[in-house]
Amino acid sequence: MRVTTFVLVSLTMPHKKYLELIRKEFPDHKWKDFKYLTHGWDHNVIILDNEWVFRFPKNKEYLKKLQKEIELLKYLNKQITLPIPNYTLIAKDKSFAGYKIIKGKEFKPWIYKNKVALKNKKKIINQLVEFFNELHSIPLDKIKKYDVKFYDSKKETAKIFKDVKKYVFPKLNKRERQISEKYFKDCAALETKSVKNTFIHIDIHYSNVLIKHDDSELAGVIDFSDRVIGDPATDFAHLWNYGPKFIKSVYKKYRGPKDPEFLYRSKLYSKWDAFGIMIESFKPMYKCTFKEGHKMFRKLFF
Repeated sequence: MRVTTFVLVSLTMPHKKYLELIRKEFPDHKWKDFKYLTHGWDHNVIILDNEWVFRFPKNKEYLKKLQKEIELLKYLNKQITLPIPNYTLIAKDKSFAGYKIIKGKEFKPWIYKNKVALKNKKKIINQLVEFFNELHSIPLDKIKKYDVKFYDSKKETAKIFKDVKKYVFPKLNKRERQISEKYFKDCAALETKSVKNTFIHIDIHYSNVLIKHDDSELAGVIDFSDRVIGDPATDFAHLWNYGPKFIKSVYKKYRGPKDPEFLYRSKLYSKWDAFGIMIESFKPMYKCTFKEGHKMFRKLFF
């Protein structure tokens, strides 16, 4: 039986090692310039000549996920209109992989609010609606073979609260702890039994949604690392950053499964990140600070 040795690159490994791996695996692939990105939660990234993106998993969990993601995206590219990654340069052991870059910039809320023309705002809303309609209508039996797991939002929230009490509460004042307890109580009270679960991206954060450099329309959606089967309202969570009018406009045209508490749940989900960052700041593998998470917490709850 052949034993495959996977290349796992640590957080401390210099960018030269990544470049050596790419050269060794793809000797005919030439480049002049590169960018080395380490701010991602799950992968370190090398961008070559602003044309190719190579992703290197930070741990064994995301190594396995990348291998399935490569296969999944081949299927999704036939189902989704908006550009998404399509891996074509894949290491023999699938320990890292590259795709042709989707030209664009992060769809930060201030860009939408201050730079996008009114006619283009309508176009962007329609693009997001189409993306969600297509993504959330994909038959679940088609994507389970790509190791897409079920995500129980109530169960995951309970796990987060346990860590919040352990790591975060000692650094919060009395009022902040009371607000946090109320928030997690509201999450626990959510009625999700009747929610129709769909295939979801789960991380529609502005860093994973790209807009064209001229701000005319969306360029694509990236990073399907955390894809799951779950509450479609989760995919709307980060849309609150663009304002209530924006998310309500998307929801109005959305043809996926709706229910009376859909937007309410998405609003609750939108506050998870603050607690997540505060928790992860205590773990050495993530480059985030408690101060970052606490600042977000104060902005969301006060």
